[in-house]
Amino acid sequence: MTTINPELIAVFGEKQPEIWGAATTAAAEVFGADLTMASPLVVAASSEDVQSEMTTPMLVVQFGFEDFQGHTQVLLVPAETAKKLISRATGSNIEEVTDEVANDASDKFAAVIKGLCDGMSSVAGEQLVAASPSVSYQLLSLPPNMEAETLLRTQISLTGDDLNGSATWLVDQSTARMILGPSVPAEVASSEEYEETSDTPKTALERELEVLFDVPLHLSVELGRVKMLVQDVLELTAGSVIELEKAAGEPVDVLVNGCLVARGEVVVIEDNFGVRLTEIVSPQERVQRLGEAA
Repeated sequence: MTTINPELIAVFGEKQPEIWGAATTAAAEVFGADLTMASPLVVAASSEDVQSEMTTPMLVVQFGFEDFQGHTQVLLVPAETAKKLISRATGSNIEEVTDEVANDASDKFAAVIKGLCDGMSSVAGEQLVAASPSVSYQLLSLPPNMEAETLLRTQISLTGDDLNGSATWLVDQSTARMILGPSVPAEVASSEEYEETSDTPKTALERELEVLFDVPLHLSVELGRVKMLVQDVLELTAGSVIELEKAAGEPVDVLVNGCLVARGEVVVIEDNFGVRLTEIVSPQERVQRLGEAA
């Protein structure tokens, strides 16, 4: 199966804070000083999966580099988030995003794209200038360079006083390598796709785990715990606040069948919550805990 080299994904992920730092500065000037663009999460995604997931109209910003023609990038902003951003920028309450509204705000998003390119230039070690971006409100239609490709998809959270949304940035593999410049490892610097084959040697642990791959498990994310008396539970009403034992900012626990297997931080993916894993117990310990749970 042809996919993206994991090394490319890892290095691209490491450079995201530097890339989005400049974009955040530009966005704050346009959409309000309290706007924060944070928690960038990079994953590989097939063009088919992206296309099938984006089933509602959204604000679509397409752009490329002047000196790298034919490799279009896409920035996607869900309708509700776009409505709040445009309302902030114009100082008027936008009831509904339309193609006309999106086009009128094109200069605002062009400023963000310029900041994004400044961040990419810092990583690449050379000036990357964006060709004129197009801004529209529509169902997603991927550009030709992204059709039938495995893409690098970056999810970024957008937060502010009245805002809690997200945006999605899509690039093809050639563009990602160009952005990384000297940062990309030599073994993944070529444009050849990473090839995973059935002949790839498997470790002893992987062979032992294969017998468990089809077993369904229940995964849950735990924000925290607290012990309460029955009397206190019965007194709970809508609006009651339960104080947990964890402090704000501490990682959440990821449990499989009630057993701790990882910890992570909460992120926003599209309009849903997700968890970026920051700490994982070893495979051996995970299997041992799952066995104890069974």
